[in-house]
Amino acid sequence: MNELRSLLDPSGAHDDDNSKLYLKMKGSEMLEKLKVPTPLAVRWGGGGGGAASVPAAGSKTAAGGAAGLGDIFSGVKAGAMRFLNYFTYYEMKARAGTVGKNGAAPMLDRLAGKVQRIHLIGHSFGGRVVTAAAASSTTDKIHSMSLLQTAFSHNGFSRSMKGFFRDVVDRQRVKGPILVTHTPSDKAVGIAYPTASRLSGTVASAFGDKDDKFGGLGRNGAQKMETGEIVAEVNELLPVGGKYAWSSGKFHNLEGSKFIVDPKGKDAHGAVTGKEIAWAISRAVA
Repeated sequence: MNELRSLLDPSGAHDDDNSKLYLKMKGSEMLEKLKVPTPLAVRWGGGGGGAASVPAAGSKTAAGGAAGLGDIFSGVKAGAMRFLNYFTYYEMKARAGTVGKNGAAPMLDRLAGKVQRIHLIGHSFGGRVVTAAAASSTTDKIHSMSLLQTAFSHNGFSRSMKGFFRDVVDRQRVKGPILVTHTPSDKAVGIAYPTASRLSGTVASAFGDKDDKFGGLGRNGAQKMETGEIVAEVNELLPVGGKYAWSSGKFHNLEGSKFIVDPKGKDAHGAVTGKEIAWAISRAVA
């Protein structure tokens, strides 16, 4: 475990996903904590309603897929699989941040002199790429940012939680609306954050929902924001033709369980190509 962790860039560690603790905790202690099942909080039933429920370890979740490699094993083997799940997550998040800061941000600055407006759209770790680009670029032409089932902390923009990307809010890097699609059916985003909770010794019946300190943006939307930073009236993904009342520079958490659905009933993380999402983005860039 120590040899694997030595391959990771420590500069990407942050408290919002407990990655600092992941890098420094003793391997034996980590396996002990991670061998305990970490059931995801899953909302059963369609649409935006329904109560939270917890499937048994190794069972199918509400969207029909396995909850994660660590959940089909038990004991130390389960802990090892959860360790590897998080290792993969960390490497991908670090890579996305580097690409956004060192690649996409300079590109945006070069592009700015040739266009009137820039609109950023990112899915999964691509959401981290475009957010890092917004944070690191210098142009004032970013007029919207759409984060589709994004894979970073739901506290990533929070002031009180010292979110990694809080600077995007404080410096008003996005002049127009910020869209955040989210759904409990997104299990891919949910995998790393239950692990983060277990590392802290959290005791709960389910992990990764909006009340958990460690949860994903693509599952819960932006959390722990200051008063007025989230437009509460615009809180769900609408059908094509629906009217959105966007507010410039504000966050719009669009709960998408009605439309962000895998056609085979599995993990909805990649189900972002529907016409409803396209409609929402088209209204944001109009």
